[in-house]
Amino acid sequence: MKSPLHILHLEDDPNDAALVQSTLEAGGIACTITCVQTRNDFVAALERGGIDLILSDFALPTFDGLSALEITRAKYPSLPFIILSGTLGEEQAIDALKSGATDYVLKERPARLALAVRRAMKEVEERAEKRRRKEVLDQTAQWLRIVFSESILGIALVGVDGRPVITNTALQKMLGYTGEELNRRSFADFTHPKDHAADAELYQQMIRGERESYQIEKRYICKDGQERWGRLSVSAMRGRRATPASPLGWLRISRSAEIWRRNLSKRKKWK
Repeated sequence: MKSPLHILHLEDDPNDAALVQSTLEAGGIACTITCVQTRNDFVAALERGGIDLILSDFALPTFDGLSALEITRAKYPSLPFIILSGTLGEEQAIDALKSGATDYVLKERPARLALAVRRAMKEVEERAEKRRRKEVLDQTAQWLRIVFSESILGIALVGVDGRPVITNTALQKMLGYTGEELNRRSFADFTHPKDHAADAELYQQMIRGERESYQIEKRYICKDGQERWGRLSVSAMRGRRATPASPLGWLRISRSAEIWRRNLSKRKKWK
């Protein structure tokens, strides 16, 4: 929790204001408190900024806590706002919470104040951490989209049934099909019949969990009818329960099929 906290306190009774200050200090909460009594002073303090938390009496002679809450939520939707009252009834407390109050504390139970403040600030920290994680995930997702779309390697996310879920531009150009056309067919449809059995066996071993990945050099039948050699690398994307979710494949197709044919005998067909 931030220390010291900068607290704005809407309170017209100096004795209650002093009690709040001493209660928080006794509860181990280091804070600086700005105490105001009127709407104008409250709004001015909000506009100056730098407030970590608001404590507000429920009823004042010329102002009230619900109005202060409405003003606060319009400008700072996530700023912690705790209602303090000596006369707050159950219905009023429910109305305050529905209107966006973080919590409420009865003045006759001041010991609960420090706990309410700590809990409110913990929620602030958790929301900030959640936003930070989301920003990191969003940035990572953006980088991955760039890598996927701009890669010179053909990349496909494939379902367990062997059908492409998503393919990148490089793979579409290699095989001569649009992404939509690839999504409607299985990769077995593009594999040369003589290479299908070896690829299918390795694929099933991976699906069964007997291997995490495999590589194989095989022939592809492209849309234009040409036969092209390619080196395929496939990895299993496992779920939390170690079940195969979706295989992810990388494909490199040679621009010169003859070079692949001449060197094929010198290479291992798979690892």
